[in-house]
Amino acid sequence: MKSKLFLGALTAAMLSACGGGGGSSDSSDSGGSGGSGGSGGSGSAAPTFTTETTASVLEGTRSVLTVEATGAIELTGGADQSKFTLSADNELTFNLSTGFDFESPIDNDADNVYEITFTATEGSESSTLDLAVIVTDAFEGRVIDGPVAGALVFVDVDGDYVQDADELSGTTDSNGLFFVAKGDAVVSAASKLISIGGTDTTTDKQLPNLALASDVPTNGAASAYITPISTVIAAAETPAAKAQVLSALGVSASDLGVGASDSAALVEAFISKDVWAEAVAGDSVAQAIQTKNVQLTEVLVSAVNIADTSDATTATGRAVSMTKSFAQGLVAQAAEGNAIMNTEVASDGTVSFKIAESVIAEAMVVAVQTYTSIATVTDTSLDTLVGNADALLAFATDLIQVVANITDQLNFADITDDDANKGVISAAKTGSEDAVNSLTSAVIVADVDELAAYAAGDVSSTLAQAVATVETTVVSAIASAVAARASSSAQEAADLTNTGYSLPVTISVLETVE
Repeated sequence: MKSKLFLGALTAAMLSACGGGGGSSDSSDSGGSGGSGGSGGSGSAAPTFTTETTASVLEGTRSVLTVEATGAIELTGGADQSKFTLSADNELTFNLSTGFDFESPIDNDADNVYEITFTATEGSESSTLDLAVIVTDAFEGRVIDGPVAGALVFVDVDGDYVQDADELSGTTDSNGLFFVAKGDAVVSAASKLISIGGTDTTTDKQLPNLALASDVPTNGAASAYITPISTVIAAAETPAAKAQVLSALGVSASDLGVGASDSAALVEAFISKDVWAEAVAGDSVAQAIQTKNVQLTEVLVSAVNIADTSDATTATGRAVSMTKSFAQGLVAQAAEGNAIMNTEVASDGTVSFKIAESVIAEAMVVAVQTYTSIATVTDTSLDTLVGNADALLAFATDLIQVVANITDQLNFADITDDDANKGVISAAKTGSEDAVNSLTSAVIVADVDELAAYAAGDVSSTLAQAVATVETTVVSAIASAVAARASSSAQEAADLTNTGYSLPVTISVLETVE
């Protein structure tokens, strides 16, 4: 009897020491929010994940989230494990440098839901988390002068060129690319994509009042490229009117690979064409269009610089209003069959593009008149000038002539060649800005009599003298930049010759057949 009691007591003591009994629980019951617990034995609790089991990211994004858990974390599995990297700081990133692409998913079952698994370990205990990364659709594209970095891009759903509280926005990256969440936006033919500000990455020049626009592509999967040309197109109300703008700028249906009779397809092809990337890749049609874009930028900026944007709180609204007004003036000129830009071919076959000065000056007159009549703008600085139609036309004509002298210098075979052309383009932007600011300052302070003398062609008038001075200064600055570029090119040729090479007059390109 004593032997049986002793054995019973010994058994109870052993069970107690091993953690048995109905009051305790296995450590695996304290696993993470998405996972299972590890093996028991140490008496410690399994690590816990505080990261949710789903993450939603916008296409174009690389960084997903920072995974959080007690214990050391590893990326250990899932159907899409190979497409992600977990850093030492537990930041989860997508491996492709271009980020997620909603239209071209590469997850295992191509449904834009990427499935991965993490394991957290602490001591001998572990837990797992199954994470679903859901990629959402975006309005996407690029802002182009050169690529414009740091620009605000918003979806103008109602087409009023003003960002309302419920209209989503994003910021362009270093390549001018943008991704703006679509959310619940329901776009129409009136909807626009508006870009404001940013830095031209070609010249590193900040353009705080650069306002550009584009229609939203009717193909929801297409990207939109916001450019000076698309800005003018967006101001036209019908596909036919938009096609007239392209024609007035010398962009043909064959340039875009569509039928001339299909205006809607023509416009869609243009706004969904990445002119910058194609020009950099050597496409001659894209290079020609990009040259026109850069020239038209200076024309648009000249209009904006006439507006009073000195008050930071109203600068953006005034810049957008003037841009829209000027674009509408250009649309009206295109509707009358007038060319906005002309193509000239020299005797040696060299092609150059010239802005149509008189046509653009007429559009500038309309822009100033329209801009000063907008009730929400309340910019009275130009009222005296607008009161004298002849003076306004003379001012617009002189201003555009100065801009033309600048844009004439921007006819390069490949304007995307930053190293060769940066100096000239920088001088053009600075010269254009300085010239317009000087002329606008002079015309704003002119009284009625001074404006009358200027309108009558009195070359001794203060305004006429200001125009002459500005034009001389700008032409001189651009000429210096062009000479510096030519000198640099000559030096490069000499350096190649000195090292045993010479530059051929004609370079033949051989096609590689694979």
